[in-house]
Amino acid sequence: MTLDQIAIKYGTDKASQGPMIHDYARHYAKHFDPIRDKCISLLEIGVDEGKSINTWLEYFPKATICGIDDIARGYPVDPRYTFVHGDQADEGFLIHFGSKHGSDWDIIIDDGGHHNREIILSFMHLWPLVRPGGLYCIEDLGVHYIHPNRHLFGLPPHLVHTVGGYPTALEWLRSLIDEMNCGRGNIDEFSLTQELAILRKKS
Repeated sequence: MTLDQIAIKYGTDKASQGPMIHDYARHYAKHFDPIRDKCISLLEIGVDEGKSINTWLEYFPKATICGIDDIARGYPVDPRYTFVHGDQADEGFLIHFGSKHGSDWDIIIDDGGHHNREIILSFMHLWPLVRPGGLYCIEDLGVHYIHPNRHLFGLPPHLVHTVGGYPTALEWLRSLIDEMNCGRGNIDEFSLTQELAILRKKS
């Protein structure tokens, strides 16, 4: 089965069909298919009821999967899956996670709270944990176009300094593109589709 077919099977919004459709699976497949049968490690922030976790467990039969969420559901139960209870907006938690669960993640997916602070803080602390050649994915970027003054998923002006001076995660992402195009940093590839950014680290 394709990644999209598996995503449809489990009812995740990453699929091309279902009650909520983001259609990420077919874009992910371009990057994930070459490593589908390898012993990879995947981390997803924001697991909710575990629909996407079930998708990854079936799609990557040899993978070790970890999920982070601030709601202690922890589904599903599988020997290849570890649930970690924590809040991605808590910098202390992110530091602790890195020290306990290590680096060399092949794939990290941020499907968490989608707020500016959460996205940027998570990347700051988790991108260094991605192995060379690995992928970091940020979902649901469309939410940053919802609110006219951008305070719903961005930050009010008096809090901008807490995440490096970027009013929204979109401005921050543009700064990463600038760095890559200027030959700075360690981003090798930047793939942007509707509401989804996929970054590959230099090998």
